Amino acid sequence: MKRKLFALAMLVLLSGINAMSQGRGSIRGKVIDQESKEPLMYANIGVEGTSFGTTGDIEGNFILNLAAGKYTLVFSYISYKTLTLEVEISGNEVVDLGDLEMQIESIMGEEVVITAIARGQVGAINRQINANTIVNVVSREKIQELPDQNAAETVARLPGVSLIRDGGEGTMVTLRGMAPRLNLITMNGERIPATNDQDRSVDLSMFSTDALAGIEVYKALRPDMDADALGGTVNFTARKASSGFHGDVKVQTGYNALKKDPGQYLASATFENRLLKDKLGFIVNGTMQKANRSSEGFSGGWSDVGLDSEGKNIFHVSSFSLSDELEDRFRYSASLNMDYRLKNGSLMLSTTYGRTDRDELRYRRNYSLGTSYQQYYVRKRESTNTVITSSLGGRFLLWNYLDLDFSAALSRSANRRPLQEQFQFRELGAFDANDASSYDVAVNAAQNKLDETWLKYGYLENYDVADRNASLQLNMKAPFRLGNHIEGYLKFGGKYRELKRDYDVNREWTRSFIGQYIISDGRQDPNWVINADKGWILMENFYGEHYSTDFMRNFDHPYFMGPGAEEVNGPALDYEALRKFREEYYEDYWYVDPTIDIGDYYAAETVGAGYAMYDVNVYDRLQLIGGIRYEHTQNHYESIFGTPRLDEEGEIINISGLTDTIGNKTHYQWLPQFQLKFNMFSWADLRLAATKSLSRPNFFSLVPWERVNHFDHTVERGNIDLEHMSAWNYDAILSFYGKFGLFTIGGFYKELENIDYTITTRIVEPEMATNGYDLTMPINAAQKSTIKGIEIDLQTNFRFLPAPFDGLLVSANYTLLRSETYFPYTLIETQPFFPFTTTVTDTFRLGPMPGQVDDVVNLSIGYEKRGFSARISMVYQSSSLKVSEGAALGSLARSVGKNAALDNYTGASTRWDMTLKQTFKKKYTIYANLNNITNTPETAYLSGSRGNLITQEVVYGMTFDIGFRYKF
Repeated sequence: MKRKLFALAMLVLLSGINAMSQGRGSIRGKVIDQESKEPLMYANIGVEGTSFGTTGDIEGNFILNLAAGKYTLVFSYISYKTLTLEVEISGNEVVDLGDLEMQIESIMGEEVVITAIARGQVGAINRQINANTIVNVVSREKIQELPDQNAAETVARLPGVSLIRDGGEGTMVTLRGMAPRLNLITMNGERIPATNDQDRSVDLSMFSTDALAGIEVYKALRPDMDADALGGTVNFTARKASSGFHGDVKVQTGYNALKKDPGQYLASATFENRLLKDKLGFIVNGTMQKANRSSEGFSGGWSDVGLDSEGKNIFHVSSFSLSDELEDRFRYSASLNMDYRLKNGSLMLSTTYGRTDRDELRYRRNYSLGTSYQQYYVRKRESTNTVITSSLGGRFLLWNYLDLDFSAALSRSANRRPLQEQFQFRELGAFDANDASSYDVAVNAAQNKLDETWLKYGYLENYDVADRNASLQLNMKAPFRLGNHIEGYLKFGGKYRELKRDYDVNREWTRSFIGQYIISDGRQDPNWVINADKGWILMENFYGEHYSTDFMRNFDHPYFMGPGAEEVNGPALDYEALRKFREEYYEDYWYVDPTIDIGDYYAAETVGAGYAMYDVNVYDRLQLIGGIRYEHTQNHYESIFGTPRLDEEGEIINISGLTDTIGNKTHYQWLPQFQLKFNMFSWADLRLAATKSLSRPNFFSLVPWERVNHFDHTVERGNIDLEHMSAWNYDAILSFYGKFGLFTIGGFYKELENIDYTITTRIVEPEMATNGYDLTMPINAAQKSTIKGIEIDLQTNFRFLPAPFDGLLVSANYTLLRSETYFPYTLIETQPFFPFTTTVTDTFRLGPMPGQVDDVVNLSIGYEKRGFSARISMVYQSSSLKVSEGAALGSLARSVGKNAALDNYTGASTRWDMTLKQTFKKKYTIYANLNNITNTPETAYLSGSRGNLITQEVVYGMTFDIGFRYKF
């Protein structure tokens, strides 16, 4: 009976659709620039005298579904003359208008030729004002003109976005004050798997921008979008091929000023064509790059030792380290985008590959005043990060009425570190008496006894993290019209997504004082300098030929890498000699770290989602969008419990009580979304939005692992019961636009629940064996967190000025952010008299969101005339609470101190970049890029100290690139 009722319902539905589709047809075409023949993305297409219309896509293509009849189509585009066209359509007919050329609007009666940079700016503006949500856009032309080294730095040019750097270059972005793990990164709407080994963040520097049509940053969600984006969504849009065979080849070489290294290079090639009467198109791209990301600088730690007479914290140096890091990054990327045009739809296949190889060798000198050690380190690290994404999507117009689209995607990421090896040498009792009041005092108090500096230990580590993602999505859109002035559509659909992650880490190390065992066994090399009585293998046996030439020449007060008290920077430790030492003694003196397997885990996450929404346009003045999304999440995690067994010296012998553990958790969330757009005038609109979004905790935070250490009286564990974070997001944006550009001003407010942080508390359970132990674990904050901000954006041109000033373009934006969150912490107070009762109070304190900067300023001034173009760009970011949220075995501590005075902040920075280009015959271009012109250091400081005591200062140097480009 149920099957019959279902069949009857489907028959009624299809009959209704067939009746509504009778006498309907569709109009298609492509909007292009009259002069350059380049597509005009996101043009507005309306029907005169009605509210009917549509918007072109990023390639200028559009499809408009109408009832049979005669119509006057109106094509509008910022800075272009309005185009009108009479069209007649009959039932079930597809009218192809082909290429529709639009002409740039004249200025004071004079014809104007729009340049590539200006066309890209105009395209981005049109996308922004015609979108049915709040979005910022970077056009393909602007991507090519900016001197940015990768996609992360390009995204950071937009309002509300700040950059997180690694190795001196942008790798991840913070959106509206939300840390990278709380945002979503997609390619053509399909999520890119996490590239971080612990959290859900994505390294944006891995992807080539050469085959992109643009970059979009969505700040308000619709019900048909994935909801796990507390800050927003960054979407990379792939291009479709244009007619004819075209190519774009680029080669460049570069120079790193810090290491005086001319060995940088980049090569990129893109080819595209359309075949089978333009039905089948393809774009293939390949890129390879080598970049020197070496650095040098210092870091330090400070201990809070009390208050002065004014109630200010007094800090003493606890440690100070000098670092000289040599690093080369090799990037390889490739992409293939294919599309096939059908009579009533299209198919698109997109595949991308990105890989980053990092080869690092770090030398470090450490002054540890808290333990009275001076230590020397050398570390070798090789790592590979790979992402592969493939998606198949299609869009079809059924019965000239229903708009159906689907997508199926597979993706995979692999974060592998086949080698990480470190050796440490130590000097005991390394300091004369001192007050530890500054780094200089610490350095000057060092005794530098090289004849008592010996090999402490060595360790060898590797890990392998693999993510596998699969998704399937189906959407259906049904238009409706009430008279000539109210139109819209109903849309509904669903998505299924599956994620699997395997994390496996392995570590082998020597016992401490390895020299004692080698010497007592009579296995030492006869040529070594040793202290036989103490069992020391001295550091001087492993000096090499590396010198840190000109180390810290960019600092006002340089320090020296040593060794010893002399003002020298070498000879440094010889990693190759130490590697051979490990190979010689590996079999008998390297042991598997018994605690490391506790960090291994397997994670599976499945998400099923469904939604329903509407989009209504009233009299072409008011647009209402709303609906609801439902997401069902099923988590499954597997890991290990264990307790370290230690010897009398505290050395871990093995793990007892190893137990496999499994955790499962299900979440259900309803997410309403509402947006409004009011076209106040032809040159101004107001947008309002109230949307709900979510974010899932880091993988390792959810894993049910546990480690109990009876020697240190500590317990560490994950928390499978962590709730999803959620946020209500409120937006108001006012936009003004015209032929001279765009100006927007807006504000937003976010109210967040269940933000997860890590807490260290005391176990008070007398019946438990761990009573009195410190417990470290992630929890959800009970209080709500808030973040609010103002964004101002200006994009303008000066075409109204007389030559040669009419080639000027300016982009500028300012973001003001403020946030308030609650960091959990524990007060532990013990009475100073018998019976010495201990009181444990779990409480919280206020602070800003980690990674949230108060102020961001972006400024870009460009000029383009007769094939010459130049652009100088500046970005300023104020200080922010340092992001250090990644949970890992033995390091679950959060990025903030027990009180605000101990918080560590990333310092404010201002960077300048510049690019110069000259194009000949529209095919050949020579260019030069200068990045980090002022060699801005990356700094961190202690917030509660007088004068903001520096905890880190690192420089990466200016880079200069020169290249040649050929387009045909």
